[in-house]
Amino acid sequence: MNKTIVICDADSILYATSYANKDKSLEEMIENMDLFISQITNACNADRVLLCLTKGPNLRDQFAVTKPYKGNRKNREFPMFYKEL
Repeated sequence: MNKTIVICDADSILYATSYANKDKSLEEMIENMDLFISQITNACNADRVLLCLTKGPNLRDQFAVTKPYKGNRKNREFPMFYKEL
């Protein structure tokens, strides 16, 4: 039997959960993030989920020759509980 794995951009899930739940506690944000990931997994009929987070520079930085990749985001604040999530 084949297993289906859904691969998700965890950065976008983290930001979406954080901004949608600004007034929530860390525990509530974790519950909502877990629910969001479960909904994605169920919608894809997946058996597993692989969450990918950005860490440092990536391949896109090499191709962004006109403007820095995500250069317009340099002065943005991180969401509440960013490191904890």
